[in-house]
Amino acid sequence: MRAAWAKADATNLTIEDIHFRSERQTLRRLPRSGTLLFTIRTYFEPITVIAKEAHLPGRLAEAIRTWDDVVSNYKGKKHWEHILLPYLDSQHRLQEESGLLEKQEEGEFPY
Repeated sequence: MRAAWAKADATNLTIEDIHFRSERQTLRRLPRSGTLLFTIRTYFEPITVIAKEAHLPGRLAEAIRTWDDVVSNYKGKKHWEHILLPYLDSQHRLQEESGLLEKQEEGEFPY
């Protein structure tokens, strides 16, 4: 049996329960042997930790809001959006009000 969001129970879900998972994949050719090396590094961090990074809350909320129905369903958005999006919005506002966003330039790929 496959794990699926269709059977998930998010009744008591809190912001502390929500984590961000990301993978970084690299493909390199080793100089002497010419062998190809494929690596995957998985990051799994509490959203409350990564939301402290300048610009991240606003950018992440914006990205999530642009997902189509297929992606939203795959990622189980209906189970956590009512918790995560208001939290990200509030963290973005706090960053704006504190002047953090003016101090740190966003750049093309800040994370």
